[in-house]
Amino acid sequence: MMALPAAQALSDSEELVAMINRFYNQNLYTSDNRPPCYRTVILASKQHSLDRDLIIGKYEKVKADVPADAKLKLADLLLNLKLEEPRVAALEDELEERTEWAFQLRDEIEKKDRYIEKLQSEFKERTEWAFKLREGVEDRDRRIVELQDELGERTEWATKLQEEAGEKGQRIVELQDKLEERTEWGLGLQDELEERTEWALRLRDEVQEKDRRILGLRDELEVQTQWALQLLEELGQKDQYLKKLQAEFEERTQWALQLDEELTRIKQSWYYKLFMRGR
Repeated sequence: MMALPAAQALSDSEELVAMINRFYNQNLYTSDNRPPCYRTVILASKQHSLDRDLIIGKYEKVKADVPADAKLKLADLLLNLKLEEPRVAALEDELEERTEWAFQLRDEIEKKDRYIEKLQSEFKERTEWAFKLREGVEDRDRRIVELQDELGERTEWATKLQEEAGEKGQRIVELQDKLEERTEWGLGLQDELEERTEWALRLRDEVQEKDRRILGLRDELEVQTQWALQLLEELGQKDQYLKKLQAEFEERTQWALQLDEELTRIKQSWYYKLFMRGR
């Protein structure tokens, strides 16, 4: 009652007056618009009836200083107010209910806003976690490529070793054939020596020389035999190394499969979380 006249006395105060009225309607109207009121109108009827036409007819017959039009308008206004009281009361009750419902909606909206902020924070954290996972997967992919390149190089090296071992095996076979030929030749010499024993007595010096030659051949044969045994031992060592390389290859293959399974599990978990968040 004091704020409005004070505001209206100011120049260009339409916006300020509207703000005061809006504040009153939003915060004070519900508690202020109720009995007791300083403006009170009493409407009575001797016929115990509020029939609008009847009351207006009575007003038309009354002679007073008040003009008939004013009396009719006042009667019509009073009747409208009286007849509208139940509806106004119902509207006020509905307004209170809707106001309470609006406050409940506001509280619910605030809760949902907080929940949305929480979800946004969680989404940001999970997005960062997904980026870190993607970086880890990329690092593992690069490591797998490096291991595959290294495995290719070692496979090529193993192939070369296998070819070299095959060449040495063929050389050993050739030496064995040569050794067998020389053994047969030595046996032939021994048979010839037995047949010529009597003649060898006369040719003892010649036979001794041939014996020395045979001993030299035997020494050479032993040397070649030792060399062949060394080749066989080296071939066995290289076979063991090839088996070791094969076992290492199988272990790395299993490790790569485990990495692939772990990557698949991580992707499925990520897709599932994104799907659940989308729902």
